[in-house]
Amino acid sequence: MKLQNIFLVALFALILFSCGKDDGPTATNGAPTISAQAFTASEGISDTQAIGTVKAADPDGDALVFAIVTNSGDLFEIAATTGSLSLKEDKGLDFNTAASHVITVGVSDGEDDAAAQITINVTNVNAAAPVMEDQVVSVDEDVDDATVIYAVVASDADGDELTFAIVENDSDLFEITEAGEISLASGKGLDFETADKHTITVSVTDGVETVEASVDINVENVADTLAEDPVSFVTTWQTDADEQIIYIGLDPDLVYDFIIDWGDGTLEEIDENVVLNNHNLSHTYSVVGTYKVIIAGTFPAMRTNISYNTGPALENVDKLVSLDQWGDMQWQRMDVMFASCINMVYDAIDVPDLSQVETMNSMFWDCESLGSPNLTNWDVSNVTEMTSLFSNATSFNGDVSNWNVSSVTNMSHMFKQTQFNGDISEWDVSNVEDMLAMFTGNSSFTGDLSNWNTSKVKEMTAMFKDATSFNSDISNWNTENVTIMKWMFDNASAFNQDLGGWNIGNIGDMEFMFNNSGMSPGNMNNTLIGWANYVELNEGPVGVTCGMAGVTFCGMGGEAAAMILINDNGWQLPGFIFEMECP
Repeated sequence: MKLQNIFLVALFALILFSCGKDDGPTATNGAPTISAQAFTASEGISDTQAIGTVKAADPDGDALVFAIVTNSGDLFEIAATTGSLSLKEDKGLDFNTAASHVITVGVSDGEDDAAAQITINVTNVNAAAPVMEDQVVSVDEDVDDATVIYAVVASDADGDELTFAIVENDSDLFEITEAGEISLASGKGLDFETADKHTITVSVTDGVETVEASVDINVENVADTLAEDPVSFVTTWQTDADEQIIYIGLDPDLVYDFIIDWGDGTLEEIDENVVLNNHNLSHTYSVVGTYKVIIAGTFPAMRTNISYNTGPALENVDKLVSLDQWGDMQWQRMDVMFASCINMVYDAIDVPDLSQVETMNSMFWDCESLGSPNLTNWDVSNVTEMTSLFSNATSFNGDVSNWNVSSVTNMSHMFKQTQFNGDISEWDVSNVEDMLAMFTGNSSFTGDLSNWNTSKVKEMTAMFKDATSFNSDISNWNTENVTIMKWMFDNASAFNQDLGGWNIGNIGDMEFMFNNSGMSPGNMNNTLIGWANYVELNEGPVGVTCGMAGVTFCGMGGEAAAMILINDNGWQLPGFIFEMECP
């Protein structure tokens, strides 16, 4: 048995020896394998960060080498020995440009190779939510449902695509595209008379964040009639008898070309070829009632007097009951425009175009119902004459504080017999020459006129006559060119100022000047002393009559001044009261 085992070992050794290396089969290499893979990367990833490691295998355990076979925009690189995938230097991802990238990666063991697609999915980084403010848009009421009313404005710091939607609608009137264009919903319409504004809530999203804002849609009226058209000049007239005639005077020197709607279904076209009786429009209303008279076209002036003087009024001007709208008329003259319209109220909220107007004499003369309209935005910078502008408009107390009156030369009777008490302290009256009766009979006016430049004024007759509340300090007024101050403070029972510093060099008439005024003995003394000194220094004026009925001066100073004026210079001070002892 032992011998047998030895024999077998020897035989095996012989066999191994006889089957040497050169005589055996060649070994086979196992090829590497790689499969499709996907990675996810934020669009904010940097080129120093790994996106992921591509996996591959080799059956022989050979070392593998990785390489990118096909790239995407030359964005990526891969570590040859590890398969670590990353961005190339200075490259970046952008979700809005591409949400994914596909590349091909190859792997080799030195003898064999393999390849597979690698997908890099990009995730969006939302740095900021969209921004959208509340917005306002205006649209005509006759817009149709095929018209884009408004494109909503929104922004996104990331440049993300934005999508819009209506969150809250108004009576389902509107619709919006994803791009933000608002229009009427199919079959819908707007009506100014029903609603002049609609508000909707709009949302916008960048896919991550959503914000909302309101959009106000203001509806603009589209004139169905001349009366609704903002370019029309509109007044209202009220007749009190059947078959009553109203008249509107025109200027024979101006050019007219207009349509007039008399408010009773009658329309007329008026131009230079129409022959009018004494340049007056007239219309007969068969039935008593209230009528809106609408004028559109070229209509440069209107008058309610027979002439441009404050003479007789046209018949039935008291039937004009309201001024409703100025329209876009380019007015050229406003003299006696509403003179004697005692029942007219001022309801207009627009502003007349006065750019070509130079005269406004007696425009609202005797308009007893005028009230307190806001006229502060009127541009009167070209107007030179305002004589009797509001005279006898007894209820007038409108705002004219911002008027630029720097071109005006005549303000006589301007606020006579009114309730005006507005702030006109900043008026530039440096070119005014005539202030005759400017505040006569105005018992309400208490305004500050201390800064007025009166250097060109020649006429101050009755300026504050019966202005029973006026007591502004006007001691610094420049009166060097004034020639007449007759009745200036007559019955101005509150007026009590020292006027001794006035330059009276050109004065010729002061008759009734201080009659029954509020001048105290002290201020009357100072005034007489100042004037006496002026007369002595300048040797005049002489022979002036200065009315002082009911006014007292006193003491030796007052007496001496009066004697200089009376005895040495021929003045008369009729009606004065002298008291030796001053209060």
